[in-house]
Amino acid sequence: MRTDVPGGSRPDVPDLRPLLSPRTVAVIGGTSRETGLGARTLRHLREARFGGEVLTPGPRAGLDRDVDVALLCVPAAAVQEVLDRIDGRAAFAVVFASGFEETGGGSLTTARGTVVLGPNTVGLYHAPDRAVLTFAQAFDSLVDCRHGSGAFLVSQSGAFGARVVTAAARYGFHLDGFVGSGNEVHLDACTLARGVLAAADPRVLLLYLEGIRDADALRALLADAEHRGVPVVCLLGGRSAAGATAAASHTAAVSTDTAVTRELFEAYGAVLVGSDRELVLAGLGLSLLGRAAGRRTGIVTGSGGAGVVAADLLGGAGLEVPVLGADLQRRLMAYLPDIASPRNPVDVTAQAIGYDATLEKVCTTLRESGEVDLVVVIGREDQAAAAGARAGGAPPTVVATLVPAVVKPRIEAGEVVLPDLDSACRVLAACAPPGPGVGAALRPASPRPPSCSPTRPRPRASGSSPTRGWRPPVGAPPPQPTRYWPAARSWAGRSSSSPTSRRASTRRARAGSGSTSPRPPPTASPPTCSRAASR
Repeated sequence: MRTDVPGGSRPDVPDLRPLLSPRTVAVIGGTSRETGLGARTLRHLREARFGGEVLTPGPRAGLDRDVDVALLCVPAAAVQEVLDRIDGRAAFAVVFASGFEETGGGSLTTARGTVVLGPNTVGLYHAPDRAVLTFAQAFDSLVDCRHGSGAFLVSQSGAFGARVVTAAARYGFHLDGFVGSGNEVHLDACTLARGVLAAADPRVLLLYLEGIRDADALRALLADAEHRGVPVVCLLGGRSAAGATAAASHTAAVSTDTAVTRELFEAYGAVLVGSDRELVLAGLGLSLLGRAAGRRTGIVTGSGGAGVVAADLLGGAGLEVPVLGADLQRRLMAYLPDIASPRNPVDVTAQAIGYDATLEKVCTTLRESGEVDLVVVIGREDQAAAAGARAGGAPPTVVATLVPAVVKPRIEAGEVVLPDLDSACRVLAACAPPGPGVGAALRPASPRPPSCSPTRPRPRASGSSPTRGWRPPVGAPPPQPTRYWPAARSWAGRSSSSPTSRRASTRRARAGSGSTSPRPPPTASPPTCSRAASR
C-alpha cells in the first residue's frame, strides 16, 4: 500500500478503534424493505443491544455530522456517489456492494480521509462492544455477543469468515471479533490484522487469506504478532490451480506460492492449516490452552485401540509419543491393576478408566512428571476435572470422547473436551511449539524499529476529520494485487517492481498466462510493535 499523504505522513498501522468500538454508526440505504441489507443490519444492531448511536440518513442526504462508521447498503452503481457525499465525515465506510475490480470494474476512491473497508465485504463483528455491523444471516444466531475467548478472525472472504465464526460457536468457542476485508480498496487483510492486534489485543489471531497483495505486509504482521506474543493461525486458500482461479474471480487476489508461504509462517511460529475445521480447532486450542513447552505427548486411555489410533494421529501431526521413564511407570502402576500398561500410551484398562479418583491420580502424576508437554485423555465428557483438562492448564490437557457428546457447554465452562480423537489431536498439535530452525532463512537478521498506532485516541477538534491518524492515500488508486515470490528463499538483493508493472502482472495473472515474472519482496525488515502484551 502507498503511504504518501500530501502534507504529512501516516503510521503503518491504522487505528481501528473507531471501527471496532464505534460510538456513532450510520446505516445508509437498504432500509425500506425488511430483506434489504440496511434493514438486516439494523435488526442485528437492535437485537444485539448495541450501545452506540445509530443514524439512518438517506443515500442522497449525506452526513451533517461526524460518525465513526458509515455502512453503505446501496447498489454498486450508487456507491461512489454516496462515498463522495460522506467523505471526511465518516472515519470508516463499510461497502457491502460487489461488482468492482473483481469483475473488471473500476475502484473506489476517497479524497478527504474516509477509509474504505471492502467493497464486497459482509462487514464486521466485535462482540465486546456488541457491534454487529453486518447484514450476514449467519450472525442472526450471534446477537447475544458471547465473548471472552480472546480470538479474532480476519478473512478475505466475508461469507466464508462468517461460516467460521458460526462453526466455532457450535463448539462453544465464541470469537471476540471478525472482520471481512473484501476487495481491499484501502485496507488489505494483513494491515487490518495489524490494526486488530493493536486495537483489540487478542489472545489468538485467525486468518483466512486467498492471496498476498504485499509480501512485506505479511511479514510485518507476523513479526508484530510474534513480538506481542499472539499466536497466528492461517487457512490459505488458492493452493490448487482451481482454487487460485476462484480466488482471482472472487476478491481479485493473486494466489500465493504455498511452500514458501508455509516457510514464512513457520519462521514466525505461526500455524498454517488446511481446512475451516482445522482453523477452528487450532484457534480453540491456542485460545484455551496456549503454547506448550515442547512436543512430547502423553496418552491416557482405557482402550488399547484408541491409544494406538491417538498415537498415529499425534505422530502424523508431528508430535512425539515417548516411552515413559521406568520410575514414572512404577509410580503410575501404584494406582492401576496389574494388567495395565504404563509405557505410553498409558492404558489404565476399561476397569480403571471409569473411576474419576483413579484417573485423577494417574493424570496428575503424568502431568507433574516433567516427561510430557501435552496430554490427551480418552474418556467421558464429564471427566475434564479429573483429567486436569481446564483452560489455562499446564501442561495443556484435553479429553477426547469415544461416544457422541455435546461439548459446547463444557468448552463454554472452560473444560477442554473434544467430541473425537482427531479433533483432540489437532487441538494439541496447534499448541505445540514450532520445530527448531524451521523457516529461519526467511526471518530478518535485525528488525527495524517498530511503527505502531498511538495507544490513546487523540481528541477530535470540532468539525475536524474523524479518521484518527491512519488515512488512505489522498486521491490515489487502491493497491494492486501482486504475485507472491514463488521461489525466493532469501530476501537479500531483491527490489520492488513499479506500480505499473504490478498492474500489468495482475492483468496477465488474471488472464492465466503463467508468464508473469514474480515480484520479489523488498529488502527492508518489517516493523514490529513496541508494546508487548503481558500474558
